[in-house]
Amino acid sequence: KRTLNIPIELCNENAKIPQYATINDAGADVYAIDDYDLAPGETRIIPLGFKLALPVGYAMLIHPRSGLSARTKMRIANSIGLCDAGYRNEYGLIVENIEPDIKHIDYDFNDDGTINVKSIEHGSMLHITKGERIAQLRLVEVPKASFIRVDSVKDIGEDRGGGFGSTGEK
Repeated sequence: KRTLNIPIELCNENAKIPQYATINDAGADVYAIDDYDLAPGETRIIPLGFKLALPVGYAMLIHPRSGLSARTKMRIANSIGLCDAGYRNEYGLIVENIEPDIKHIDYDFNDDGTINVKSIEHGSMLHITKGERIAQLRLVEVPKASFIRVDSVKDIGEDRGGGFGSTGEK
């Protein structure tokens, strides 16, 4: 594997340098610098406590951790996050608690037709623990595209046909 040295500035005393769990990992884990609670439906930027200086021609992608997504209602709202090489501010993670505010309402009707609410089940808070691995960074090379105007792209290469969602349809 090729390795690039990426300058990192820790701007919070609780920040950790992103780490690859194994040599074969594509993403380096990033950690929560504090405890956070998100109400059902809430979206918040969680600071990661570091700044990076990426070389020109590279970008950093911020991916969700699949295990965390499977176990909780935590989602990265703009998944996948993208930080360009020129970005020098603190990295953050846009986290959303996709748990609904109200999960279930049990009710019936009174004799006069009014609703009788028996119980309301509210959604759960999402708790992020200080030091918890909450996402992964993936360094990617970013070639620049040079767009060349043509009259039609139909005869350039293969045209698979169809529209959005049509791949594989017969």
